[in-house]
Amino acid sequence: MSLGATVRRLFGPLEAPVTDLYRAFFVDLGWQVRQVRHWAPEAGSILEIGCGEGAVCERLAAEFRNHGMSEVAEDEERLDVALALILVRHPGLLREVEKSCAARFSFTRETEPLPGFIDSPVALNPSFRNVYGVFPADLNPWEAEFATLLDNDPEGTVLWWHRNPVRKKHSVAIVRPDGGRFFPDFIVGVKGRTVARDGILLIETKHATNTLDSLIKTVVEHKEYGKALMIHWKDWQDEKRRTAMTVRYDPRTDKNVLDAVFRCGAMPSY
Repeated sequence: MSLGATVRRLFGPLEAPVTDLYRAFFVDLGWQVRQVRHWAPEAGSILEIGCGEGAVCERLAAEFRNHGMSEVAEDEERLDVALALILVRHPGLLREVEKSCAARFSFTRETEPLPGFIDSPVALNPSFRNVYGVFPADLNPWEAEFATLLDNDPEGTVLWWHRNPVRKKHSVAIVRPDGGRFFPDFIVGVKGRTVARDGILLIETKHATNTLDSLIKTVVEHKEYGKALMIHWKDWQDEKRRTAMTVRYDPRTDKNVLDAVFRCGAMPSY
């Protein structure tokens, strides 16, 4: 009898909660998945995680039984092959599972109110739509260029924008699958946006769009504000210009792809 079957027999109906408790203390499957992907980002064959029978294989076995294929459900080797084939054919599946688990067990809470003013040792450039009426001093060149794009919105879709600081009591964060927090660069009030609380859209600007960090940031969701819109500045080789492009995650390839030219007027639908 295999180890997994022995444990199930010993604990009976208590096996599931005991196993969950063990995993909660000693095993971080999400970290294992991300680490393997970091070591071998171009791997396209079989990804195997675990040490024998696990919760995923047990769930897969139950599906085979429900479909009258008990001979597969009772064969550990055939189950392993079936799971490997699923992961190969659906490379973005693990990331989607991570996202849904993070959303299921996360919760929201109100931040502290924004400070009444910005304290800066140097004079700041004025802004039409920033909540403080100025461009913050800590914007990098990409962020500053995008903030200017928001500030100059000719259609009036941008009601206001705010530079979201990192790890402040008044910051807005999204929970990552590993339990950490992601602080999008901008919080924007959008006229006519009805798919999120208070018409708010979270925005993240990124230079490298297919790092592990970027892939995670395109799929995680805030419970009330939804996914953060990722923006990439595309440089054109033949002209001295660049364009702000929206980025979306493609689960078929498990990659981020440039989607469309960013327009302030389209923000209600993002």
